[in-house]
Amino acid sequence: MVGKLVPFLCLLTCIDLATTDLRTQQLNLIRPRSLDSVGFVTKQYHKYKARMKILAKLASDYPRLAKVYTIGESVQGKSLFVLKISTDEKERQLGKPMFKYVGNMHGNEGVGHELLLNLAGHLLFNYDKDARITQLINSTEIHIMPTLNPDGFELARPGDCTGEDRHSGRTNANGVDLNRNFPDQFRTKPLTRETILADREPETLAVMTWIINNPFVLSANLHGGSVVASYPYDDTPQPSPRGCCVASDGPDTALFRRLAAIYAQGHAFMHRGEDFCHINERFAGGITNGAMWYDVPGGMQDFNYVFSNCVEITVELSCCKMPPESKLLTEWSNNKEALLSYMEAVHMGVKGLVLDANNDPIHGAYVSVEGIDYNVTTTERGEYWRLLLPGEYTLIASAVGFQAMRASITVKDGETSRHVFHLPRRSDSSAPDSSSDQVAAAIAGGAFVPKIGPSATPPPPTVSSSTASPPTKEPELAQTLSAEFLTPPDWQHHDYASLESWLRDLATRYPDITRLYSAGVSVQNRQLWVLEVSDNPGRHEPGEPEFKYVANMHGDETVGREMLLLLARYLCETYATSNQTRDIVNKVRVHIMPSMNPDGYENSTEHGSFMQPGRTNAHGVDLNRNFPDRLGVFEHNAHQEPETEAVMRWSRQYPFVLSANLHGGSVVANYPWDSDSTRTTGVYAASPDDAVFKKLAKTYSISHLTMHTGKGCGTIDKNGFKDGITNGNHWYSLTGGMQDWNYVNTNDFELTIEISCVKFPFAHELPRYWNENKKALLFYIEQALTGVSGFVKDTNNNALSNVTVSVEGITKDVVTAKDGDYWRLLVPGQHTLIFHAPGYQTERKQVTVPYLWAQQLNVTLQQDDLGQWSAQHDFSLTENISPNSYRTMSQLKETLVQLENQYPTTHEVIVNTSPWSVHMPAIKVAAEGSLSDSERVTVALLGGLDGRQPAGGELLLRLARHLGAAMSNPRSELVQKLQNLIIYIVPRVDEASFEIDQEGNCSQSSSTSGSPPSALVEMMAQVNVQAVLSIEGGGMFVRYPPNTPADFGATEMQKENFVSLAGAFVSSHSRMSKMYCGDQLATGMMQGRDVIGRRFSDVQEVLYKQFGTLMVSAHVSCCDFPRHYMMAELWRENLASLLSFLRAAQQGVSGYVRDAAGKPLSDAAVTYSGRYSGQLKVSSSGHFSALLPEGDYSVNASMPGFQWHVEQIRVELNSNQDASLVLENTNHSLELSYHSGKGTANSLRRIAEHYTEISRYCSIAGQDSEIPCLEISKGIHEKDGALTKPSVLFVGTIQPHELASRELLLQLATHVASRYSTDSGVAKLLEEHKVIIIPALDSRHATVNETVCDAPEVQPDLDRGFDPDVTPTDIARSSLPPAVQTVIGWLAKQRPVRTLVLRSGAEGVTFPRVPLINGYPSQDHLQYGDEEMFSAAAAEYEKLEGGAAAASRNCPIGKVQEPVSHQSGGNLMDYLYRCNVSLPISVYTSCCGAPKVDQLSALWSRHRPALLSFIRQKEGIQGFVTDEQNAPVEGARLLVNGSAFTISTRHDGQFWRPLTPGKVTVSVSAPGYHSVEKLVSVFAVQPTHLQLTLKRDKLVAGMPRMVVIVLLGALGIVAVVVCMLCATLCTGRSGRKRRGGGKRNRYGFHQLSQPDKRTLLYEDESDDDDVIRDDYRGVRVPTSLSDDPRAVRPFHDLPSSDSSSEEEILLATTSSRQLRR
Repeated sequence: MVGKLVPFLCLLTCIDLATTDLRTQQLNLIRPRSLDSVGFVTKQYHKYKARMKILAKLASDYPRLAKVYTIGESVQGKSLFVLKISTDEKERQLGKPMFKYVGNMHGNEGVGHELLLNLAGHLLFNYDKDARITQLINSTEIHIMPTLNPDGFELARPGDCTGEDRHSGRTNANGVDLNRNFPDQFRTKPLTRETILADREPETLAVMTWIINNPFVLSANLHGGSVVASYPYDDTPQPSPRGCCVASDGPDTALFRRLAAIYAQGHAFMHRGEDFCHINERFAGGITNGAMWYDVPGGMQDFNYVFSNCVEITVELSCCKMPPESKLLTEWSNNKEALLSYMEAVHMGVKGLVLDANNDPIHGAYVSVEGIDYNVTTTERGEYWRLLLPGEYTLIASAVGFQAMRASITVKDGETSRHVFHLPRRSDSSAPDSSSDQVAAAIAGGAFVPKIGPSATPPPPTVSSSTASPPTKEPELAQTLSAEFLTPPDWQHHDYASLESWLRDLATRYPDITRLYSAGVSVQNRQLWVLEVSDNPGRHEPGEPEFKYVANMHGDETVGREMLLLLARYLCETYATSNQTRDIVNKVRVHIMPSMNPDGYENSTEHGSFMQPGRTNAHGVDLNRNFPDRLGVFEHNAHQEPETEAVMRWSRQYPFVLSANLHGGSVVANYPWDSDSTRTTGVYAASPDDAVFKKLAKTYSISHLTMHTGKGCGTIDKNGFKDGITNGNHWYSLTGGMQDWNYVNTNDFELTIEISCVKFPFAHELPRYWNENKKALLFYIEQALTGVSGFVKDTNNNALSNVTVSVEGITKDVVTAKDGDYWRLLVPGQHTLIFHAPGYQTERKQVTVPYLWAQQLNVTLQQDDLGQWSAQHDFSLTENISPNSYRTMSQLKETLVQLENQYPTTHEVIVNTSPWSVHMPAIKVAAEGSLSDSERVTVALLGGLDGRQPAGGELLLRLARHLGAAMSNPRSELVQKLQNLIIYIVPRVDEASFEIDQEGNCSQSSSTSGSPPSALVEMMAQVNVQAVLSIEGGGMFVRYPPNTPADFGATEMQKENFVSLAGAFVSSHSRMSKMYCGDQLATGMMQGRDVIGRRFSDVQEVLYKQFGTLMVSAHVSCCDFPRHYMMAELWRENLASLLSFLRAAQQGVSGYVRDAAGKPLSDAAVTYSGRYSGQLKVSSSGHFSALLPEGDYSVNASMPGFQWHVEQIRVELNSNQDASLVLENTNHSLELSYHSGKGTANSLRRIAEHYTEISRYCSIAGQDSEIPCLEISKGIHEKDGALTKPSVLFVGTIQPHELASRELLLQLATHVASRYSTDSGVAKLLEEHKVIIIPALDSRHATVNETVCDAPEVQPDLDRGFDPDVTPTDIARSSLPPAVQTVIGWLAKQRPVRTLVLRSGAEGVTFPRVPLINGYPSQDHLQYGDEEMFSAAAAEYEKLEGGAAAASRNCPIGKVQEPVSHQSGGNLMDYLYRCNVSLPISVYTSCCGAPKVDQLSALWSRHRPALLSFIRQKEGIQGFVTDEQNAPVEGARLLVNGSAFTISTRHDGQFWRPLTPGKVTVSVSAPGYHSVEKLVSVFAVQPTHLQLTLKRDKLVAGMPRMVVIVLLGALGIVAVVVCMLCATLCTGRSGRKRRGGGKRNRYGFHQLSQPDKRTLLYEDESDDDDVIRDDYRGVRVPTSLSDDPRAVRPFHDLPSSDSSSEEEILLATTSSRQLRR
């Protein structure tokens, strides 16, 4: 029945979907919408790279509105990108609300991802076009995160509608559902930093930090799988047994329902609430309470509402989670209006400011609505937003230290109400507000104080009237505070003895959590007591931060001393009862030094005045001026006092993370620096961690009852302190302070906290001071648990101590402790940490620091292989991999001089020798060689244009050293590649900025100056520089012009050259193509104008316009001023790229144009044509060069009085092609003469002796004589040097009278050998080919001086002596002439690829013809497959030869087949082709075999271009034949297009086969292998390279091996069956005989007697079934037992059987079921 219903249900579904689409279209027509034109419409899913490009393009196209940033990374390291859309370029406009959309939290729910990309484009495109969208963007800061789960989205597949598992992409890469991974208001207990942080995924932590750190007002989380808008809460306090169907309403349920309805009503059909997905789910109005639908503990929408000000709903967009891409346009149409309407809802309700009486903003104030148990908190600028439905409300604003205020508000529909609160300060100092703990714990200092804890925050304090309540009396306060202790304090000042007694009492009573020790002694031998409070006192727990409080540094400032005594007792006595205390003691090792100056204290008295004796130690030294100072030695710190030395030693003994030094005399939290370089009071002296220190100071100040008011101490601090904090030097300058010393010399961040206006107040005031400071003291300790912490270990899990931990952009480092643990305090947000240790590779890690806890980051360092790398790639130059500090200008010049002294032949220092070198010292590097400076390409390498980015200079000094070591070996490959270069290395261009900046600065600065430095312009004017590379910081990309929108006038060729130079650097860099620096989207190579958020100078454009110089800039470090110890790693990263750039800078052509005598032709006109064309400048030495993009070009040279010369070249990537040309003088002729046979041999020997590097004399020895020959090729004497090249054979004088061919070939040998070093064309020929020249195959004719035109009859005639039917293996048994046999044997070994036979007696080109079966075909027909190739070769020769001179009627002209006189066969050319030796053509050079001597020169001039071209021809295929193991296959046979000519592979599997351009079919076969056919495209000019793989033939006897095995197995089985049948027959006869004799067989079976033959012996019939079913499947079974009386006949073994059982029963019939049937 169900099966019949399925088609019907499918039909209904299709009808419903069609109806829905139709209704959607109708609604779209009638519903008022924004303009439908958008910048782009999503029609497909965009994965990570595509999404990145879209966001980058939007930010680039709309730079005023859009900015891309990241909030963190996924498990797999993918950035979590957010697009911010706002009209505010810098700071957000006051009061403008922040809105966010988050999509694709479940990776396989992809609709939201694409809708948000579409929405971003729609908003930006329609800004200033659509009034509605313009208003929305003007009034709202919009943040769009297309995906929170990029890892999962990569796995998602379109069309997967229901995927739930990890492989579908729903979860992140760790298999965690991100919408179940947030802290939960009902399930996360207790709500502490630890529980908030525990088990959170990287994506979750990143978005939690993002939410908490920003004052978002409204948000939506886009999902898929249904069509409904869901609102909080997503789960219930008590989990429902059914997991659903119980509403969980929050304080703002009515508001949430309205917000959800806004989206549903804006949707095309969501508001109908029907069962769109056919899963029996209907939602009234298209909305639902989350828990009512189903419980989702740990959801994101609840986290937003509970932990921040943000109100969020979850929207399910589509029934199918990942619908087909064809549905995306429909989904956009369905949701567009809803997306816009929901964003507009951010303006409903009320917004305003909370200010104090001075109109200063109050940070962290609570704004709540009477009757609604929920509050929002104010930003640093005092802003608040409270979404509310239309109606009358009473708002209450409250803040610590201020009186709460009420206000009546009317909220109207469609309008935003506004109200500003002015809160008066409280005049009393009573106990803190009920919300004080939360505000203090919220970690002040950021832009936004988040809420913590459940949304049901405590009600605001009672709103006071205009008069403040009377202050609490001191005795009552003391009594109240004493109740917090088990042992009530005496509220007295304690001298040295009583202080020691107090501490000893605690150590005695609480030995499990305390340890009392001394850090040293004072001048008067008093102990500097320290009480340690920890759950494991006496030892450092790995991973646990250490904290210290120090007080009474000035002996007369006593409040801190008493506060620390009280704090010590409070920690001990409340450890068992207070969660906060227990949390501190268990997680932080606290060290408390109540008095650093006990001697001074004993000299002071209690009298309440501001100034009194006892401030200094017993030597009269102010201890807070006695510490070593970063600025030098001053009056009070030349020698350290005992107390100072003790504290310094103590501070280094423990890995303190955070500390505070408690003073008196004011009420303020003071942070470094205490002085600046000028020691000028009132100047703000920011430390590298200024933001962290301000955050720490605000933590104490805001937690303190009065400090945050900033009043200070009346006339003493008449200007007050904003927020109760101050920079030390801005307050007053001092040197030798302890807080600065701690920061510089240890890992410790220390504040100096002034906690009382009176330094030594009366004892009765101590309860008030404790009441003011208690919370602040506790909350400040907890700051040690923020930032980043973790362990650093090696690959063997061993802890690494003293590892430097740096933060990119902050010049302060910390180091790991002995257990490899580290702590780094940081402000919330994204940071890049760098871990460095000698002997290990530097690690960079990006981390997002959350607001309320420390981010854990454990790092494993790999052992450094720099030494090994240096040996392999950097000539073991240890100085290049040493972590040297940055050089000053004087040190830099000294280094340049050292390099010149070390490499005097290649390096030349340029300092003060020209105006530009006074400011920019440089070193000139050039390899030794014959090239002059004007003949080389000049390149300049700059160490950055901005002195704040000096890493480039350090890298270039290393490069200079590397080049010097390389050039010490002139034969090195690097020197050969850089032979054409002059390299100017300028390590530093901008010294001024370098001097004022600081190592570790990562500001990613960019110069906005419009003109280059004057010294650089002077250098460019003096030195003809073709290419410039500037090594800069602040990113990981290569930049090329333009840097501004304007066009800078570069030609298309030069634009391509810019790209080529930039690409050369990027392609050789290991990280640049994929690395991102923070929020930068710059990567790979980019035009400067496309780098989002950066502006660059137009130096690149200026240099191009003024000098034609191509300049690119390589940004090689995310940090502007990276740490010096990173130089070795940066050097390793960039060496290959630097060398690649140098090779690319000479990419193109260069060469000389000379005459035949080697004289330069400076007046020659040299041009190039091809992809681009142009004129080349020729120097006085005849040199020319050009930087060209890749491609094929023709280089043409011409000059009056000389033959024009054209050379075909191919410019390849990062290589320089030699295009040297030799022009032949048209008025000069060679003096050629005829040579005898001996003279021919001597001439070849002289060539071989003179040009030994490229030529070798050889001979073909025969019985009667030897035939001289010459081999010419580059590397001819190297092992296998010429064997890897195709060989070309030239043969002359086939018949003795053909003397002209001999002289032409002798001249060819001379020409090729002599021009190798001067003519690039000839050099290239010999690099790619092996040329074999046999001037005279038959040298029996004497030298002649007169014309010989008739062919004398000479026997034997070699021209008819070759028999194609005689193979090389048969020649010994043949009747061929000995000379022919010798030649055949030699040819069989050489097997030249192509052969040119030079003949006489005609003028023309002939090629072979092939017999069909028994005879020749007609003269105009050749064997199919090679006719075109031969015709093309002949035509090419004829074209270049220029056409024969007019000849007699008896002298044929043109390309023909072999003359009819040779039809009898036996000629050399036919033999070469028919015997598969070589592909030959014959060239007939003249009618006379031996023309007059004075005609030889003209004959050579005519044939020279054609002869050289014949060598050059490369069209065809070449490659290797290998087996499946990549081993060469020797002797494999290749056929092309069915041609009769077959080639065989050499011993290394290599082959060459000339062909004409086009498509051919190549067949390859070899014994023992399967044949292979391949369709190949053959191209002009260059060969087509093939790698052909043969599979071994596994046939046996022509059949597959498995078939043979099966057949043999079958035969074996048949044989066994036959044997068994025979044995059975024999046994049967024997048995019958024995039974007939009445004897029983001792072995075998016998029948048992059985009364009931129908009774089965198995009690369990299923056993029968199993046995019989297995053994007798398919056997015909009788229908009843009566049909076969043997059916149940049992048997048992005879006693002699080997069976161990008593009876083995066998049933030889069917199963019990069959028996019953």
